[in-house]
Amino acid sequence: MAWYSDNTHDRHKPVGTKRPNELGLYDMSGNVFEFCGDGYQPYSAAPQNNPVQESPKGDHPLRGGSYVTHEKRLPMQLPLRPVIYLLPYPLRFPSGHVRMIRSLTPTSILKPMKKIHLLLLVMALAISTATYARDIYVVSVGIAKYKHIKPLRKTENDAATMAKLYKTHTRHVTTLTGSDATHDRVLATLKEVFGKAGKEDIVVFFFSGHGSKGGLCAYDTHNEQTLISYGEIKAVLRQCDANNKQLFIDACFSGGLRGGRKSSSASQTFGNSQGVMLFLSSRSSETSRENPYGPNGYFTQYLEKGMKGAADTDRNRIVEAKEIFTYVAQKVAQATHDKQHPVMWGKFSDTMHILNWNPKRK
Repeated sequence: MAWYSDNTHDRHKPVGTKRPNELGLYDMSGNVFEFCGDGYQPYSAAPQNNPVQESPKGDHPLRGGSYVTHEKRLPMQLPLRPVIYLLPYPLRFPSGHVRMIRSLTPTSILKPMKKIHLLLLVMALAISTATYARDIYVVSVGIAKYKHIKPLRKTENDAATMAKLYKTHTRHVTTLTGSDATHDRVLATLKEVFGKAGKEDIVVFFFSGHGSKGGLCAYDTHNEQTLISYGEIKAVLRQCDANNKQLFIDACFSGGLRGGRKSSSASQTFGNSQGVMLFLSSRSSETSRENPYGPNGYFTQYLEKGMKGAADTDRNRIVEAKEIFTYVAQKVAQATHDKQHPVMWGKFSDTMHILNWNPKRK
């Protein structure tokens, strides 16, 4: 039918790859919005035959829907006020790609908009296009039954929950659980998957299981030498070209492998790593708790909710680093009665792009 949120993985598609409409025109519904020269007004208040009119507020319609639009809302029409919405926050624009359905002439676009406004509009669209063109490469690991360490309960559910979430955004999701998540297999998978990412892409490593001061416990971990050390993870990330690297660790640091005194801690390893965000489910002295009434641990439960839009406090459809930390940290502390406190390490911007979300994915 059309390109929309469920079949595009948040990327626009080449024109003409779907069937044309009854007039022989391609992509009139979905794929990219149409930016209209007419002013935005309700249909009932506008002339019905060839309406050409200005809007007192400078609004212009976006018609047809795009690759971030839900199927049930195709075709659609949205008001766009470039000067207000696009100048302070360019990424508030719901889609970085549009097509003009009227030529840019003084009598159509340039008359209601000053030339400087049009220039800034084009610049904002260029920024938005670059942002939405990125891809996401994900490795999600969950280990419940260990070979040498006491078992956990909901950790594999955690990995499956996050993998399912990311699969609505990208095709590049790899999940390792149980005996498949050995020390060598996890590191090899990280290297292979993250090696495909370009500079503008995002790489994500999610882990749920036992942890230690110096790293994470793989299925076959039995001593410090068989940990997936933070140093080994950092070495993989150094070989990755992506400028946006995210690690989400839902691990019981007090309940896994003891010791690890010779290994560097998470903060020591990633504290000054440019472009790397490490989000830990708890402090080193705490246990990461599971929700007895749900399928996940509290950290993963609120991480998923936050990424689906609950953490997006400025409602720009993009969850950022500071937003996800603030939301998850507050919710987890409340749910555990201040017995678990997520922490975040790394060298990155508060506005680091975590995930763009769609209202239908709540």
